[in-house]
Amino acid sequence: MKTIRKLKNRKLNSKRVLGLASLILTSTMVVACDERMARKEYECNRIEFSSDGISREARQYRPFNSEESINNSFIEYSAWELRDDGRYQREIKEYDAAEVTYEEIRPLLDKDFNISEVFGKPTKIYFEVSDTLSDEEIQRGAYYEGTIYSVNTDKYVIVKEPMKHVGILIVSGGTVTIGLASLIAWEKYNEKINKEQEKKLTLKKRDN
Repeated sequence: MKTIRKLKNRKLNSKRVLGLASLILTSTMVVACDERMARKEYECNRIEFSSDGISREARQYRPFNSEESINNSFIEYSAWELRDDGRYQREIKEYDAAEVTYEEIRPLLDKDFNISEVFGKPTKIYFEVSDTLSDEEIQRGAYYEGTIYSVNTDKYVIVKEPMKHVGILIVSGGTVTIGLASLIAWEKYNEKINKEQEKKLTLKKRDN
């Protein structure tokens, strides 16, 4: 009876060890996943402006383009001119605005805005040709347009991905359970071998 009780207690203890260890490790993984699967998304700003006084601002807690990098831009357009062939042509200049913030150039955006003092020499110059134009396009004259991007690191949101979180827990929990079950099985196998060896030694002693 004592032997049967010991065997039952061993089985019960093995189950308890498996359950307790799984619970502890799974709880640890839950905490770890909460920290690793959460990420910060900072406030991204985009300001579009022109010499006509047009200004648009957009704010969002994700990049405006996640596939490729976005650079600031500043483009100067000359007035349209009528060519001898009856077509219209204007000159376009692009400037490097990568290191410029909107706060820096905002006080300078007026009719006497000196573009070269702020942006230096243009990085690209080309001509645009059009067969027809509207009266509005012709009357607009020379102007410039700019787009400035920025990231506000003082404002952010915490984004969690629950599906990835659950998937990792399922896989990790299954791996932990299998590993612990294997250890218990190995322990039982060793106990069985030890009992057989003890039995053989007992038989030898009796024969002697």
